Amino acid sequence: MDVKRGLFGLCAMILCAAGTAQAANNPEVEPNDTKATATIANSGGAGMDTGDTISGTTTGSSTTTAGAASADYFLVTTKARPQGVYRHRLILTSSVAGHTFTIRGLGQSGGVPNTTDSTMQTGSTTYPGTPTGARVIQWYGFGKQERIFVRVTGTTTTTAAYSAVLDTTPVTPVSMSGSVLPGDITIKPDAATATAIDTDWWVLGPGYTAIPDFGHDDADETGALRNMTPGLYTIALGRYNTCNNLGSPADDTFRSAIVLDFPDAMANSSTTLTTSATMVADANGNVVSGTSSSADQFGIMFFSLNVEVPTGPTPPVCNLTLNPASVGAGASTLITVNVTPGLNPDTTPHMVTADLSSIGGPSNAVFTEGATNSFTYRVTTSGCLTAGSFPISATVTEIAAPHRSSSCTRTLAVTAPATGACCLPSTQTCEITTSCDCAARGGSYQGDGSFCDSSAAGDPFVSEDSFPISIPDYATVPGVATSTITISNGQTVEALSVCVGLTHTFAGDLIVTLDNGNHSVQLSNRQGTLNNLGGTYCFSDQATVAWPPAGDPIPAGTYRPFSPLSAFAGDSYDATWTLTVSDNAGLDVGTIDSFSITPLSLSPACSFCPSCPADYNQDGGVDGADVGAFFPDWENSAACADVNLDGGIDGGDVEAFFAAWEAGDPTCGH
Repeated sequence: MDVKRGLFGLCAMILCAAGTAQAANNPEVEPNDTKATATIANSGGAGMDTGDTISGTTTGSSTTTAGAASADYFLVTTKARPQGVYRHRLILTSSVAGHTFTIRGLGQSGGVPNTTDSTMQTGSTTYPGTPTGARVIQWYGFGKQERIFVRVTGTTTTTAAYSAVLDTTPVTPVSMSGSVLPGDITIKPDAATATAIDTDWWVLGPGYTAIPDFGHDDADETGALRNMTPGLYTIALGRYNTCNNLGSPADDTFRSAIVLDFPDAMANSSTTLTTSATMVADANGNVVSGTSSSADQFGIMFFSLNVEVPTGPTPPVCNLTLNPASVGAGASTLITVNVTPGLNPDTTPHMVTADLSSIGGPSNAVFTEGATNSFTYRVTTSGCLTAGSFPISATVTEIAAPHRSSSCTRTLAVTAPATGACCLPSTQTCEITTSCDCAARGGSYQGDGSFCDSSAAGDPFVSEDSFPISIPDYATVPGVATSTITISNGQTVEALSVCVGLTHTFAGDLIVTLDNGNHSVQLSNRQGTLNNLGGTYCFSDQATVAWPPAGDPIPAGTYRPFSPLSAFAGDSYDATWTLTVSDNAGLDVGTIDSFSITPLSLSPACSFCPSCPADYNQDGGVDGADVGAFFPDWENSAACADVNLDGGIDGGDVEAFFAAWEAGDPTCGH
């Protein structure tokens, strides 16, 4: 063989092979103005690799008319890689500035994703290390050819073509020292992070697959319990909003954040860096932790957690579930405890008990075993519970020696108890309160949803502020807008109605508060989820419909507020009344369009007159005290003194009273 010729041929083959590894471009193909018509960006089927690009031209954002002025949607698929964590970035540049680059997602309501195309992440214009004017989006994958939708929009000045190049970098999860035992495990950020940062996390199982319901939204010092079997898990932690394609779990406090369209990808919408965060897992007394930092905008931190099968003697493990996990005061929930027997030896049977006194149940509830090692107990909560979260702990104990035991806990969410009209004889007034409070005060409860009659006691007080007032968007802190009304009429608040004109997308972003310097009441507390606001909304304790009603936009009308306005009862009107609207999540904005307060007068939907005039003082007997009670009312023309029910107060009522009184029957034969 000619050695020189052979080496030359080999070199030629290497050069040829190198030439075929050139970066691939994925140009837009019109129409691509919606997800349904998105340009497929997968570099010829292999998936986009580092250096591959998407490109196009857009001078607008239309999603109804294809062409140069339409939005450009791409369905991006990344290249398959060995399973692991990978950070993907698309860096968009153009010779003219002004493009908007976004990762698309879906809305959700109550933890259930819908089909509404939504902005999940808006590209950064200040991403470190990128060219001036670049737009950068970022997401994470696990080597499984993850897919996401991205969109490019422009303006009338963005006539030059754009190009976005992909950069993919491996990420090594931080190993959490040690391991924990299977069963109920508490997952949470460290205390400093939990109190300072609105965090989201999600647990990934083997193969980096997100586990349904194994996520948690918001800073939470107490953490969230998840029951975990042996295996190696990955915990993804980021600022709000960190998401995948799964809906929010039932124990989240905010269940309407944007999610992604497809499984296996994860993304974060915040450009704020998280300098450090420690994840802690706690099971059966063992604690492990890991510390990481996010040096990137849109950063997510990843931690590996080992849940191991124990080799020595262990107590039984219990897993507690609640159905439902959220109830109103006075409603019931079914508590189920499934027991995994302990090791060395496998000792059965078991007994399960729980102290349920905190929610109105027994202090030593004994569960009933149905299927082997599955125990249940149905508890009805006290109607006097206030709204809040109540830990429910059960203890499983081996009946036979060595009598080992362990506990498991879940949190029951109790919503605000129902309210209604309460007739209070002691003050002859009517108040809106709970049945429990009414009974404690010696009142007569008129039923859930009943209300005291009300009527306007004067003209509305209207804010003289210049409207509309812009509500700033959430950045690193909530955006806050206020409007005020100064009242000086020398009157005392009996009841009132508050009307607020609001325009805002995504009502679930807002907290609306009324304050008079003495008391503060929340009219709305991040309610309404994805629905828009666009009208005048009045709030009154006497309204028959709770806030918010169904509809998008939410229809104008009068509704019961999140917290009762009766907190102001007895206060002086003479004060500066401040309406505060705070925006607690990014991407959506709006305005305060009006603000007014109307004084109300309550006409009790109650009768405080005696059912039988003989027992006029309603003490159960007929004696001189009844005469002493009747005549002051008669002399002052009180309504109850109309004993003969003819509509007037005169001598006929005296005759009717004494006729009944002399008969001596406190019930008048009833």
